[in-house]
Amino acid sequence: MQVHAAGVRVDAGPLRQRTVLAALAIDAGRPVQPEALIDRVWGQAPPLRARHTLHVYVARIRKVLAAASDLSSCPAALTHRSGGYVLEVDPDAVDAHRFQSLLDRALPGRDPVRERAELLRAALDLWRDRPLADLSGEWVEQVREQWQQKRIIALTSWSAAAVELDTPELVLPELLQASADHPLVETLVAALMRAYAAAGRGAEALCHYAATRRLLAEQLGTEPGRELRALHGKLLRGDLVPVSSVSALSRPRQAEPEGLGGGAADRALDGLTRPAQVPRAVPRLVGREAELATLDRVVVGPAVVVVSGMAGVGKTALVVHWAHRAAREFPDGQLYCDFGGFGPAEVPVPPEVALGDFLQALGVPSPQMPIGVAALAALYRSLLATRRMVVVLDNARTADQVRPLLPAASRSVVLVTSRDCLTGLVAVTAAQPLALGPLPPPAARALLGSRLGNRRGTTTDALGDIVAACGGLPLALTIAGARLATRPLLSVPQLAAELLAAGTLDALDGGDAHTDVRTVLSWSYRTLTDRPARLFRLLALQPWQEVTVPAAASVAGMSPAQAERALATLARLHLIDESAPGRFRQHDVLHRYATELLHASETAAERSAARDRLLTHYAGTAVAAARLLEPHREMPPVPPAGPDVCPVVLDDVGAARQWLDTNRAVLVSAAREAHATGAHPAAGLIAAALATYLQRHGHWHDQATVARIALRAAVCLGDGAARALAHRGTARALLRLHRYAEAEVHLRRSLRLDRRLGDPLGQARALNGLALVAQRRRRYAEALRRNGEGLALFLAAGHLSGAASTLNDIGWQQTLLGRHRHALSSCEQARVWLGRLGDTHGQACAWDSLGHIHARLGSHGLAARCFRQAVQLFQPLGDRYLQAQALINSGVNEMARARRHDAVRSWQEALAILEGLGSPEARTVRRLLADGGATPTCR
Repeated sequence: MQVHAAGVRVDAGPLRQRTVLAALAIDAGRPVQPEALIDRVWGQAPPLRARHTLHVYVARIRKVLAAASDLSSCPAALTHRSGGYVLEVDPDAVDAHRFQSLLDRALPGRDPVRERAELLRAALDLWRDRPLADLSGEWVEQVREQWQQKRIIALTSWSAAAVELDTPELVLPELLQASADHPLVETLVAALMRAYAAAGRGAEALCHYAATRRLLAEQLGTEPGRELRALHGKLLRGDLVPVSSVSALSRPRQAEPEGLGGGAADRALDGLTRPAQVPRAVPRLVGREAELATLDRVVVGPAVVVVSGMAGVGKTALVVHWAHRAAREFPDGQLYCDFGGFGPAEVPVPPEVALGDFLQALGVPSPQMPIGVAALAALYRSLLATRRMVVVLDNARTADQVRPLLPAASRSVVLVTSRDCLTGLVAVTAAQPLALGPLPPPAARALLGSRLGNRRGTTTDALGDIVAACGGLPLALTIAGARLATRPLLSVPQLAAELLAAGTLDALDGGDAHTDVRTVLSWSYRTLTDRPARLFRLLALQPWQEVTVPAAASVAGMSPAQAERALATLARLHLIDESAPGRFRQHDVLHRYATELLHASETAAERSAARDRLLTHYAGTAVAAARLLEPHREMPPVPPAGPDVCPVVLDDVGAARQWLDTNRAVLVSAAREAHATGAHPAAGLIAAALATYLQRHGHWHDQATVARIALRAAVCLGDGAARALAHRGTARALLRLHRYAEAEVHLRRSLRLDRRLGDPLGQARALNGLALVAQRRRRYAEALRRNGEGLALFLAAGHLSGAASTLNDIGWQQTLLGRHRHALSSCEQARVWLGRLGDTHGQACAWDSLGHIHARLGSHGLAARCFRQAVQLFQPLGDRYLQAQALINSGVNEMARARRHDAVRSWQEALAILEGLGSPEARTVRRLLADGGATPTCR
């Protein structure tokens, strides 16, 4: 496995990393699921942290590809989509794909023989050594064997073209070497004999036949195959004529199955019929154009495609539709088997039964049918070796069901459908995975509309409600359409209301097992072992329907390793989807089904304990993240977590911010769920932990929402301190939303509660908030008085960080009152205190204040340096609002320095931030840009 760019070899890393890259390159342009990569790299014994190690390799490979792309005109990148990793690169830049492309173009009959020979020669010139020669493993060996077989096909096809062009001498050296490497591959022997004969060296052809016959007898105890025997006869009779192609039988000769005798397979081939077993297609397939195009690309064969997806997503409909559409490409017919892997039958169809049915369809008489899976499969592969068919293996449960029915070196196409991803099959056989998801809303509406026709009373809103209730699931949409078709008095809006109000799957019962969504889903669920089944049920406790490994471990009381394995099982069966690495989502319909199972299988006490573990996980991790973001701010105490709770370990501020960025919506929903289910302490903890993060990142509506949730929870608990904290949290959000009157009400209530409780720090923070309200209303003297009271309380309590921040606010208000020298002293002292305490956010605020004061004093150079320092500190902290304020003030200062270009640039940056936050202060910046600058009076 090598990477070259502009003729320079790029280091692709250690062995395992190169194996990951090879596993991606084999499927370049197509998503490869993490489970498939793990199977390909580590086989049946992956390390415990295989997924983590895989992510490390992926990150390193991205750097390798970036370095290679810098050197080359053919860029390559590693992206993530459809739940898997995709190597985005021109297929012709990958030797294996270019080889396959040239081989496909050189199929007999597609080009004049001379062009075909040139294409095949070009394909063979790409061959350097054994495929993946520097790698090892079960999957590597499988891929290596497949490409060796393809090289044999290319070599024998090139030989046939050379004989037809009367240039057999060109191919004799390579045929001799290949025949020596693979002495039992009869197609190579036949090609060499034909080339010898065409070159007038018939005696050497006969000698080679004799040597091959002796070798077959010694090593396999069998005679040469029918084709080789016929060729030998022609040589003896002297009537051999050149031919344009050879068969694709590129496997070593096997002994005939027991009971058939030497000529049974030949007799079966002679009686071959053309079956057409694929069932009737759906009248109209909607919304699957991309998937159909993917299947169209495999029509040249040979190929195995595994179509996987959740129950009812339309896997069978897709492959059956395509098989009918592409029927002309498969002149030898269609084979179809429903394995019943996920269905009402307790035992799926075993592979020997499917093989027997296929052989019978192919014309093998019952008396000539061999015994045992191996013998049946051998005859089946022999019959398909020179045929071009489409084989549909529907509803398979395991890879073991499918493997015996995969043709060997054949031009047939095999389509496998399963609710399981069949990762082992994809990994070992290099089958192409095709994951099928629910229909997007436009396609879902089109499908539903096609079933309704011109029904009266149909509205866009009603159709949208039905699509939402069905989650884009084709089976559910079809059932909904059928209910309307069979109940003419039921209107579309009535059905939409019924589906939305039901909350269960009763409204999606089509009347029999195959059209009842609940029953169809149960066929997947009942294949689960205890641990994945319990986790599937407990995931219903998450109304936000997204979960990580630590959260899953907490809700189920499992270890992280157990939870990861259980999630992988659910994802493999499409009972959940991996929406991003390590994050899993549950489809709406599956969530409703899990909710039904949860209430049927778990007691109220068990549900409550699981919910408490989940909320403790989120609350504990959120508080840990908040302490990293603002170490100087006091947080409510967190009760000790039980041994079954798995918090996320956050190492630094960056990790804390990333975790909060990723889980913001989940945490807001968790706070709401905690209060709704009576877990009021968890609601308060989550709200308190989120306050600073939400304020700094401009999520002020979310901040107000969780603060109100915390307030209601505190009222339910009768906790005065929690109520005061929630009032202050609500006011902080309302101040950023410019709702000053409401903010003042909450701050006054907080102040009363804090005074009643004797909490000096709470009083100080409430007074600071009231000072900010007064400042925003331009009541600067009142603001200065309120902050003075707060400063005294902070100093009395020994809270230096609060005192230093308040002193900075005092300096800001002093400069607004024109007391610039006093302001300079206050803010400089605050900056020094905050620097000693390591309070980076407080220092940024102090630098902004100092910049404003120096600008008022006419020291614009000093002011510029202060503003620049403030912006640089605010940016990594993520406080985009105050960063924008510092940029606004910097722009005003630059205008005073007659540097209009720099001023405009600062205001444009500030405008982009404020517009992104949805702040009304964006209007002020637009006026500054239009009018040329005016001094802002608030922060």
